[in-house]
Amino acid sequence: MGGLCRGADSASVAVWGIEESPLSHPAPAPSCWWLPLSLALLCVAPPLLAEPLAVELSDDVDRARPPFFHVGGDDSRVAFRTVATGEIVSVPIEGGEAADLTPPGTEAAALVDLAPDGSRVLMTARFPGALTELFSAPLAGGAVTKLNPDLAAGVSAFAGPITPDSTRVVYGTRTECVLLPPSLVSCPVELFAVPLAGGASTPLDVPDLPLDGPLDLMRLFSISPDSQVGVSALLERLDEDNSFDPDPVVLFSTPLGGGPSTFLHERNWFNPPFVFTSDSQRVVYNGAGFVGNPRVVELHSVSVAGGEPATLNGTLAFPGSPLRFAITPDGSRVIYGAHQDRDVLEIYSVPSAGGPTTKLSHPDGMYGAFPFQMAPDGERVVFVQWIGSEQILFSVPVEGGEITRLSPPLVPDAPGDFDSIRPIAAIQVSADGARVVYAAQQDTDDRWDLYSAPVGGGPVTRLGGPVARAGGASESVDSRFRISPDGTRVVFVVDSTDNSFDGLFELYSVPIGGGVTTRLSAPLEPGQNIFPSSLQIAPDSRHVLFLVADELHSARLAPEIRIDVRPGAGAKPLPTARNALLAVALLGSADVDVAEVELETLAFGPSGAEPQPKTKRVDVDRDGFTDLVTRYRLEETGIVSGDTEACLSGSYDGFAFRSCDAIVTR
Repeated sequence: MGGLCRGADSASVAVWGIEESPLSHPAPAPSCWWLPLSLALLCVAPPLLAEPLAVELSDDVDRARPPFFHVGGDDSRVAFRTVATGEIVSVPIEGGEAADLTPPGTEAAALVDLAPDGSRVLMTARFPGALTELFSAPLAGGAVTKLNPDLAAGVSAFAGPITPDSTRVVYGTRTECVLLPPSLVSCPVELFAVPLAGGASTPLDVPDLPLDGPLDLMRLFSISPDSQVGVSALLERLDEDNSFDPDPVVLFSTPLGGGPSTFLHERNWFNPPFVFTSDSQRVVYNGAGFVGNPRVVELHSVSVAGGEPATLNGTLAFPGSPLRFAITPDGSRVIYGAHQDRDVLEIYSVPSAGGPTTKLSHPDGMYGAFPFQMAPDGERVVFVQWIGSEQILFSVPVEGGEITRLSPPLVPDAPGDFDSIRPIAAIQVSADGARVVYAAQQDTDDRWDLYSAPVGGGPVTRLGGPVARAGGASESVDSRFRISPDGTRVVFVVDSTDNSFDGLFELYSVPIGGGVTTRLSAPLEPGQNIFPSSLQIAPDSRHVLFLVADELHSARLAPEIRIDVRPGAGAKPLPTARNALLAVALLGSADVDVAEVELETLAFGPSGAEPQPKTKRVDVDRDGFTDLVTRYRLEETGIVSGDTEACLSGSYDGFAFRSCDAIVTR
């Protein structure tokens, strides 16, 4: 990168393909290695440790069961249940007056779910002396609607999932269990679909079999992407002396608009979830064989219109556990993990309607390929596998092909220290499928830090940490960071002490490719700590929500700042004249109003050149948003021949930023 990595303002220098991002510790001494990674020496900016950007929304959030709150809506609100009063309320995401959503005159209200479009909340509650019923209300507040009709004595309603189009919700009603001759216990359940805003309920047909409906619709009822069909399982009836824990034994589909159900499959157990292909035509699920071949769990798919189910996996070497799986966005293939060829978890790809399986994991892998995740764009699968004594992060195309190594060598355990069973403890792929963020003991033994790498291979960037230390639970590391839905930023909690992992955290955000790190949370008070598993990023990627004990906090996230060096010049080399001026456009967008840029903070190039006095506000890229154009004297920037990138740093709306663009020098 030539002159880009010079100057006293450089926070650190990348070594061996690992770009040091803020909150980093000193890099290890260089030692060459031959593995086929794309390596680069990159610069980063120092962390922004300014005033925290979080605000407290409430000090009274019920943490009885996750999710502890729901966030969404056009006006970005957060809904939750209070501890002190048991009310369901919503508040603006940046603070403000709470709206009471609790069904009037009821008790024991519970917040069940939020519509995918954020328009309405689904709740259960009961009137005094009555059983549970279903209600919904606008997220911003307004009239509360009872969804089920008046129920007979002894009948209660229970909630199921909301349709993906946010128009309807599935629910069930049930009566007390009864004894059927000679000794069977029956718990009758009826299923319905009702408009989420209120209206007439439509009975849902189930197969006419001597079985009972599902008692846990949130887990045992899945709705197709087109919101037209549901798939669920009927439950066995048990002897009166048996436990009240029936097995799901018959899979069926039922149209949500009413009409006859379709028998799909019969086994002695079905493991949810039942996942639809994107065209809503097939469903993929785990099913176990009958007694006589007990608990042989295999992966199946079947048409929702009925027909012969297809077994997707090959012969299993260790068939007792449900197979973890994912379906590609186009619905054509299923990616699954199984002990298929040997007693080691490996990753396979198979057509969703059945067919030959293709092994994706490394042929020399040991101890299983885990964790693994399919990129949301469906192009590649990312997985972790041991090769000999080394754990490595890989990616591979979903249909098979060349396996690409993503992670550099990890720091070895100290002599006699073999406690790092999972030195790479968690992976998450961005929604656009471009990058993978992972937690690993990569530079320091017994400390998990965050790293980011292109999914197809390339330079690795250290984002920050530690997110956990030795003494903590490595299996929960994945709860300590989130990628924003737009794929631009990572939010993570940092173990803020120098001692063993003790739950004391601070919250930070950083661009997913590395850059300026922003502290979001205030310093912890004694006895306080952030609840990592509560982290939620709003659907618009502008805020993160988190709990500190029972306190709900919201923090703004910095928008993505993009620049264009010499807008309109394309790939032409930079001028060489002594007094040459370089134009740099800071691009406006729906999230970036260039009027909020603090001009006095701008600095361009390795030497941090100041902008010339005259600036322009014009739409240089013709996208409908005003851009800010500033100019810099080339001789003051520190850019030299051979440099391929130049960066602009500054402050926007209270956020520090550093944004770079490719350049061509002579």
